[in-house]
Amino acid sequence: MKEIELALSKPYPSHTMQRWEIINNIIHRYGFKDYLEIGVSDPQWCYDNVICQNKDSVDPGVEFMPNPVKYKMTSDEFFNTIPKDKKWDVIFIDGLHVAKQVIQDIHNALDHLSPNGFILLHDVNPTNVWLQRENYSIDGINRQWNGTVWKAYYALRITRPDLTMCVLDTDWGVGVIRRGTQVLAPADNTFYDYNMFDANRVEYLNLIDGNDLDLFLSMSDKKLPGIK
Repeated sequence: MKEIELALSKPYPSHTMQRWEIINNIIHRYGFKDYLEIGVSDPQWCYDNVICQNKDSVDPGVEFMPNPVKYKMTSDEFFNTIPKDKKWDVIFIDGLHVAKQVIQDIHNALDHLSPNGFILLHDVNPTNVWLQRENYSIDGINRQWNGTVWKAYYALRITRPDLTMCVLDTDWGVGVIRRGTQVLAPADNTFYDYNMFDANRVEYLNLIDGNDLDLFLSMSDKKLPGIK
């Protein structure tokens, strides 16, 4: 209980950029037209702030009962329903924050990503062990929760040299994934221990300042053919 009380007493980190600002930056920079958001909950939190010609949304409506999304279903049901050749330029994943589901969402998203597109993840950088717990609700109350998104992201950092990845240190950690190349992170955290992650988060996540997004994009462009 002392650990929980300490975590709850700490102020939340400040944010230099919000997730929708990062998404809009990428959409504008590359002239993207097709956006998909998985796990909308209240659309005021992100979806309504995204500026894109074509926008699709997926959410089963567990948290936000009005659920004004296009596809009222789980992400697994959604990806099993859509045509195999359907593609989006930017896919933002903010659904169930449990590693097993997140990695499933990422793999499905990669199958439906345009050649030069981006996958973005929310809540990749939990600041304490309380925030990365498995359970959202505590005694029937939904507390601040990053979940185990970091574990899914780390799994890709140690196994996928064909991707380019970073986490922007803002808005609880916004992960950016695209095709390309990367030097793999050390595969030394066999049990996905939080304390070991905490000591190595910069290397595990390729954690960069939120203000360095443009620099990351410029460098990652060089790893893809056809990008100028």
